[in-house]
Amino acid sequence: MRRFVVLGFLMFLYVSWAVAQKQFSLLDTIQLEEIVSYGKLKKYQSGAKIEKIPDYQFKLGQDGNLEQLLSRTLPISLKTDAGGLSTIRIRGTAPSHTSVNFGGIDINSLTLGQSNMSVVPIFLFDEVGVQFGSSSSVNGSGNIGGSIHLGLKNNWTNGFKAETRAATAHLESNFTAQNCSWEMVNSSR
Repeated sequence: MRRFVVLGFLMFLYVSWAVAQKQFSLLDTIQLEEIVSYGKLKKYQSGAKIEKIPDYQFKLGQDGNLEQLLSRTLPISLKTDAGGLSTIRIRGTAPSHTSVNFGGIDINSLTLGQSNMSVVPIFLFDEVGVQFGSSSSVNGSGNIGGSIHLGLKNNWTNGFKAETRAATAHLESNFTAQNCSWEMVNSSR
């Protein structure tokens, strides 16, 4: 019993010390406003070949993953293993020489340097573009094969707009997805 009392007292001292440290650390912190920067992807890439998947093909493949969409729409080599790993090879390069970007941010694995295309769901994105060749190295080092650009469109409307979609897959994969979005824009101009 004595051990529990001593242990409880030590925990109380540690928690009170941590709370006291947090109060003083806020006094020397400067809060900054959020800065949002928008840039054009193609501005610095003149002559680059960027192929966007057309909307009608994108909507047909929206319930699947990135590997299924790319294999159905573009002549790109995708290697799928029995364990579920799906890697991409653009222009014969290794999968680590192809980057997958979402809004300009590389989402490749930090340890492997490549992405598993079969675990990237398409219903999260509005557009997919594939850039072929070494001109994609502007986006990051080592992208000599190409890059895949995932993005969202800003489709603002006046008033209220709501969308919902649900997808379920059977057979070999147990895939269940729900995507719900809504927006309300008040334009008083």
